[in-house]
Amino acid sequence: MAKAAKGETDSPEEDETSEEALLIEARETLQHSLDREKDNRTSYVDDTKFGRLGGEYQWPEKIYKARTDAGLPCLTINQMTSLIRGVINDTRQNKPAIAVKPADSGADRKTALIYSGLIRSIEQQSNADAAYDTGVECAASGGFGYLRVAIEHAHNDSFEKDIKIKRVADPLTILGDPFSMSVDSVDWDDAFVMDPVPKKRFKRLYPSAKEVNFESSAWAGVGEPWLQAETILVCEWWNRKEVEREIVQLSNGLVVDAKEYDDPESEDRAVFDAAGLKEKDRRTTKSYKVTQRIMTGAEIIDTIEWPGQFIPIIPVYGDEVVVEGKRYLRSMIADAKDPQRNLNFWRSKASETASKQTRNQWIGPEDAFQGDYADRWDNPDNHNVLIYAGTVEPHRPAQGGPDAAALQEAMSANNDIMVTTGIYNAARGAPSQETSGRAINARKIETDTGMFHFPDNLTRAIRHLGIVLVDIIPHVYTKDRIIRTLGEDGKEHLVQLGEKPKPMPAAPDGEAPELAAGETPIATPAGVPLQAEPDDDGQPDYSAVYDLGVGRYDVIVSAGPGYQTRRQEAAEQQMQMVQAFPQLGALIGDIIASNQDWPGADEIERRLKKMLPPQLQENPEGANIPPQLVAQIEQGKQLIMKLHQALQQCQAELQTAKEGHDLEAQKLVNEKLSIAVDQYNAQTDRLEAEWKRGADMVKAVQTAAPRPQPMPGQQPGF
Repeated sequence: MAKAAKGETDSPEEDETSEEALLIEARETLQHSLDREKDNRTSYVDDTKFGRLGGEYQWPEKIYKARTDAGLPCLTINQMTSLIRGVINDTRQNKPAIAVKPADSGADRKTALIYSGLIRSIEQQSNADAAYDTGVECAASGGFGYLRVAIEHAHNDSFEKDIKIKRVADPLTILGDPFSMSVDSVDWDDAFVMDPVPKKRFKRLYPSAKEVNFESSAWAGVGEPWLQAETILVCEWWNRKEVEREIVQLSNGLVVDAKEYDDPESEDRAVFDAAGLKEKDRRTTKSYKVTQRIMTGAEIIDTIEWPGQFIPIIPVYGDEVVVEGKRYLRSMIADAKDPQRNLNFWRSKASETASKQTRNQWIGPEDAFQGDYADRWDNPDNHNVLIYAGTVEPHRPAQGGPDAAALQEAMSANNDIMVTTGIYNAARGAPSQETSGRAINARKIETDTGMFHFPDNLTRAIRHLGIVLVDIIPHVYTKDRIIRTLGEDGKEHLVQLGEKPKPMPAAPDGEAPELAAGETPIATPAGVPLQAEPDDDGQPDYSAVYDLGVGRYDVIVSAGPGYQTRRQEAAEQQMQMVQAFPQLGALIGDIIASNQDWPGADEIERRLKKMLPPQLQENPEGANIPPQLVAQIEQGKQLIMKLHQALQQCQAELQTAKEGHDLEAQKLVNEKLSIAVDQYNAQTDRLEAEWKRGADMVKAVQTAAPRPQPMPGQQPGF
């Protein structure tokens, strides 16, 4: 059946373009991107070396050389690393979490929960935490970082594929769209992933490439950065083109591709006609086709069609400033480098002065000392004896104190670092002028606010990452596949993917309806929805079959403490409530036990649930229902699943018979299918009756349940 419009339907074929034209376009785009990003890439290298490597990178080159040549101290009191780590570690403690929500009538809450659980599973299998941490670390240290999404085979011996979130350790290997001004890569039309490969390794890594002759005409005019003395630049060139397609809105609101609807011979058109669905509206819409090309400056080695409509490279920006149409990306230490240099210099001067105090020279005429002493006044710091022409007796000047001016300048430089970064002593755990807890917390909040744009930019990046994932998930995780999802609490669940049931066409009396292969008739009990709402715990029905390709879904991202942290905080607050109101212990004891980590907590939770008043008992489907009836309902569910599989088998056999034009086989399969449909409908009717019977029992028991008596010390009506 046609899927709701998501941008994934077939688009017009890309116009044939010669390889030479594509190479010219790629080379020009890459060079323009390098020119456009030159300042950002230069500042990235400078700021990252300054903040993370320290040492000589925090000294002007000439001053550092002069002082080291003279044997003078060049101290580096690197405060940048601790400041950067503070932002990074705060982000690690408040991980952004992706959640998926339904966005149209074709979507539902249960499938949205499956999307969210699948994304959590993708994050876990990909070690996405490392990718997120590296992205924000690069943004804080140098001004920008990146995340990547890739599609890989699930196992070495499998044809199924999985989605992976990739870490980008070196952001300088990536060039984004030079014309983009968005906060993410939603509007990127070009991107490059660069990999300089030594010439000797090139043929081994890319055996499908043509025989390389760097003297040939193919490499004529291809210079840097594509071809250098020892390396060849191999690029992933991601390119996105806008395409048009026609869509149709049906009378029930469903949006389908016009090609599927206009084809009278298509299976989907037959279903639409049988269900009485008519065309309501039609229009041309825009979509995008993304292509990945592996290339050198002289050859396109491979071309891969990407299933989504976004380039799967997501930037994590630092401090963004746009001036005269050009975007500058700055690190968190960009304005703190001069104060840091000043601190290093004056701390070195103070150390230099202190070292002189331990070497208090003798001063006197030459004949006052034994030995051959040359003139030493040009460099007095390295000599214990200073000689001059005169008659004054040798003497040793009084030892001075520490260099107060140098220390004062160093203190001023330290204060300048706090002012330029917005991170003060109170936030770094150091003693400060604040003395009360409220004042210290206020200064910490002020610091968090000053640096909040870095973790917030990571949140924006992860939100776009979620959009990219939702865009390609239906293409990778298709029907007839079992996938693993993770709940917010980390519990694993296996989910069966398939196609949503289609409306069963009306059939003449005495004839079985003809169903296409894989088609499922709707035969649920009256009043029971195909997909019920999530349960009280917000969990979907993991025994159901879900179609991830139907409906539109939005992505939201929230940042805060992880589930385990919030669980521990909840347990502490719940215990405090019970201490203040002991009567609550009998009512929320099971919830408190569920938030504990010690052995036996699960068993205590189960026992306490059984002691709850009837009004608070969970599982209304099974509460107070005789075990025999519950067993009958479960057996009915299992039998319906088996009949469902039998229907699918019959449909497949019927399709094979139709393709082979075997009328006798079609007749036999139709008879078999008629029996299977009757059995299926009979079982669903019986299950509906048992369901209603159980619901009536629960209602009767709850209506007749006596009102619980107050516990000792409890006021009536509490």
